[in-house]
Amino acid sequence: MNNFVGLLYKSVIIFFLILVAPYSINAQVNVTVTINSGSSTTTCTDGLLGGGPEPHWRINVAGQGWTTYPESGGFPNCFTNPPNQQYNQNFVCSYPNTLQVCIRAFEDDGAACIVSESCLVEFCDNFAVPAPGGSTNYNINVGGSSTATANFTINVTGSLVIPPTNDDICNAAAINPNGTVYSVNNTCASLEAGEPSSPEGGISASNTTWHSFVAPNNTLVAISTDHGGTNFDTEISLWHQTTGTTSCAFGSLSHVDSDDDIILVFNENSYMEVQCLTAGDTYYIQVDGNDSDDVGTYEISVNGIGAPFNANDFCADAIDLGTLSPGGTIGGTNYNNYCATSAGDPPVSWTNNQAVWFQFTTSATPGSVISIDAINSGGDDINLEYSLFSGSCGSLTEFTDIDYDILAITDEEGDANCLEPNTTYYLLVDGAPFLLLNDYIEGTFDISISDNGILSATNDDCADTGNIIDLGTVPFGGTIGDENNTIYNNYCASPDPQPADWTANQGVWFSFTTGANVGTILTIELEPQGGPVPLFGDIDLQASIFEYNGDCNTMIEVADGVDILDVTYDETVYLECPQPLTTYYLLVDGSSIVPLYTDEEGNFGISITDDGIVQASDYICKSEDLGEPAPGAPVTTTIPLQSNICATGDLSDAPQPDPSPWTPANDTEQQGVWFEFTAPPSGSVNIGINSTADILNILEPFDLDVYVALYTTLDDVCDPAFTTSQLDFIDEQHSLFDPCGLDLSPNDAYDESFDVHCLNPGQSYWIMVDGDDNASLLSSEGLDGIEGYFTIEVSDLEEPPAPNNDICNAIAIDGGVQMTPGQVITLPNQSNHCADNFFEPYTIPDQIIARSTLL
Repeated sequence: MNNFVGLLYKSVIIFFLILVAPYSINAQVNVTVTINSGSSTTTCTDGLLGGGPEPHWRINVAGQGWTTYPESGGFPNCFTNPPNQQYNQNFVCSYPNTLQVCIRAFEDDGAACIVSESCLVEFCDNFAVPAPGGSTNYNINVGGSSTATANFTINVTGSLVIPPTNDDICNAAAINPNGTVYSVNNTCASLEAGEPSSPEGGISASNTTWHSFVAPNNTLVAISTDHGGTNFDTEISLWHQTTGTTSCAFGSLSHVDSDDDIILVFNENSYMEVQCLTAGDTYYIQVDGNDSDDVGTYEISVNGIGAPFNANDFCADAIDLGTLSPGGTIGGTNYNNYCATSAGDPPVSWTNNQAVWFQFTTSATPGSVISIDAINSGGDDINLEYSLFSGSCGSLTEFTDIDYDILAITDEEGDANCLEPNTTYYLLVDGAPFLLLNDYIEGTFDISISDNGILSATNDDCADTGNIIDLGTVPFGGTIGDENNTIYNNYCASPDPQPADWTANQGVWFSFTTGANVGTILTIELEPQGGPVPLFGDIDLQASIFEYNGDCNTMIEVADGVDILDVTYDETVYLECPQPLTTYYLLVDGSSIVPLYTDEEGNFGISITDDGIVQASDYICKSEDLGEPAPGAPVTTTIPLQSNICATGDLSDAPQPDPSPWTPANDTEQQGVWFEFTAPPSGSVNIGINSTADILNILEPFDLDVYVALYTTLDDVCDPAFTTSQLDFIDEQHSLFDPCGLDLSPNDAYDESFDVHCLNPGQSYWIMVDGDDNASLLSSEGLDGIEGYFTIEVSDLEEPPAPNNDICNAIAIDGGVQMTPGQVITLPNQSNHCADNFFEPYTIPDQIIARSTLL
């Protein structure tokens, strides 16, 4: 064994031998007094009628009573003849230095065996008791009317019990507080001058011994005599040496605790558990018997049974958890706040009971979010709460606090955002009562501090173009970014210029550019990386788009997205009619609808998608040419969809006719777009416009309630300088039946389809497609019906003009063969398309009828 263990073992053995060995059951002193011989005389008689004198003598040793001796052998059956051992007494702890011996002489007038003392004389004297192993003879005499003399021997054998060495507090026996059981005896123990008794009632000092121990680094210390070798009713009291010195004076002690019986009557041993002893200080245990005759062997132990407590009650003693690396985690297990106080702690937003301190240091590049978890360690539950401080001990500022679950026994977890690099922070951890139960103020817990590894946003300043994140160029019909996998954040960003429709809290900036070809709408999707529903740590996104003109203060906001009543935290922004080769700035922020959530900041992803739909021309001379429909094959647009979303209705640049019954009151937006086709040889076509958006606004806010009109120019040429008077209106179509945009027919009521006949084959015709705002009651943006997506289709009906418009070209019904009676002749697929009434006779001369007639 090593030197320390060997020394400890030897000390225990020596301690045991010193305290136990003297207490053998044979350790006692025996003192005897033997009356060896004696005689007496008397001058008294029994009287005139009595007999002769009858002298007797008596001896009394140590006040134990008189023994009668005859003068000489008289009445041997009535009195005691010497030699006689009259005194025999055992002593354990001490014996008397002297014994008092008294002698009497008298004349006995009594009848046989009855003592009647007369002429009595008495004398007493103290005689020295020799040391153990010694024997001394003494004579004692008395004279007067009666006389007596006696010879006796005081004999001492055996040995005394030596009082325990720890009878004196200054010789207190040291105990190792590791649970070792020591066997001790308090026989012959005594009280010292000024020795205190426990201030707790019912315990008073009598046969006391003393033990001492140095308090271990444990939150709980058990002191016990409840061991098999304890054979009397013990009492124990614990005292603390308060002077800070090694003095054992009673005046330097303060009482800590006492115990008499573990269970009255049933278990009269002693046991106490004491908390929060000052580690390293000396404590004294006073051991006594319940009564003055309760002495004997007892066994005693001191054991540190509580978790080692951390001496981090003060900020200056904070446990250093280390440096938190980017993306890393630091912390530890089995901490506790036992025995802590709130002394010297700075104010906190919760009630400080007995908090303890920790500290950690950030790296040169700390993450945007530092997660701090205080977790019950599975032992003594504690209702945790904590605060994080910046600054230095003595000058601290509360950075953040966590005590959400004030009605539950629980862990606590929270985030501290935007910590400074290379900075030491202080963490104060405490426990709170649960339902007024203070048991949950203290306990054991773990600490975990994690860095999310995501740097705080640096793109929070529009003017700092070097830090604005460039998302790239949006390809026509393509997407940049991935809102479900790309991770951006607005942690630690500062306030920005206020958009029109929402309040900027801590926005961050992105830029993107359009290409030479750009669709009608760019869809900007923003998705919280924590999930699409409100959860701790999510950001409730809101955004605006600006057309960058080189000055952040004068930029023009062109689109925004903020769903105030939306149950999801994602956001979609639609940028209508983006300009080609243009730089746009995107401002992304979070709202704070639900204060308990961190809605204003968080991680998110971005994607920007071009719809791939060509912005249709709102100027007739730039219309898209559909070509000439072939028989049996419709001519459609060259891309799947068209729209009038980007039409301006600017009459100074693109004159828009008002075909009857269209009026400015019905079509105030004037967002018509133009298409051109060439009439087929049949001169008859079907023009179909299919509105493709969701008419109930479930998915998109763009629903087109189609207006369509057909024109030709007077000279079949589109002249940029022409006026609307040079357009020749052919036909128009709009269903007035459906003011609410409901689908009340087999075809969508927002669609339009009509047939046109009698077109001049090979001639150019122009179609204008616009929208109606009668359905705006269903619109989330007030534009429902006016603008939207559609497909356009021009089909050859293959229905040429009727050839028999002229009487001279009449079709022979009978084929030039005379019909027979009852014969029925059928001519299928006849029409009067494009017939007129020129040179046709009137069947009713007095009534003029304008008609197209097939005769």
